[in-house]
Amino acid sequence: ISSNSILKAITSGMIATMPLTLGTFLIAIIVSLPIEGWQLWINETGIINDMQAVAGGTTEILSIFLVICISYQYAKIKDLNGLSASVMSLGFFLILIPQKIIGTDGTTINAFSKDYIGSMGIFVSLLTAILVSVLYSWLTKKGLVIKLPDSVPTYVSEAFSPAFISIIIFSLAFVIRVLFRLTTYDNIFNFTQEIITAPIMG
Repeated sequence: ISSNSILKAITSGMIATMPLTLGTFLIAIIVSLPIEGWQLWINETGIINDMQAVAGGTTEILSIFLVICISYQYAKIKDLNGLSASVMSLGFFLILIPQKIIGTDGTTINAFSKDYIGSMGIFVSLLTAILVSVLYSWLTKKGLVIKLPDSVPTYVSEAFSPAFISIIIFSLAFVIRVLFRLTTYDNIFNFTQEIITAPIMG
């Protein structure tokens, strides 16, 4: 089991995100100290917002880091371009996320909700990273890449190489998004939350 490429990528990808937790735990503890004077001071000065922003920019958007790290690790295991795999996986993941937020007054804001890039989106991020990475690996081995002359700089050829593959991958993301929007779940995040996450938590 430990030699399975997918499990190795998930394991190493998750471990790669540990600096987020280890690097922010001190501030997370300090901001939660149950000392009335301390809590009053950080609220009055507004520093609590800055302290909460540390978690807001790291552990509270863990799904984004996971999709990048896992896809990168899988690509490296398969001796492929880890950066290309990460970029395509992140793009795929962001396409699936609802990009409009309806306010309490009914107004619509063009934005990504943190609900979907935090703990609620972890399962989708795992699926996305593996799906995109496996598809990228398979299509690359099938020869669906653009080969440029040797005179072209490496970083340029590596960027153009998976052009056809990225068209297929992002088209698939579009189809998945549309299909889930036509269901009662509206998006894949609500689907996984109700069908998978909720029963497990129960």
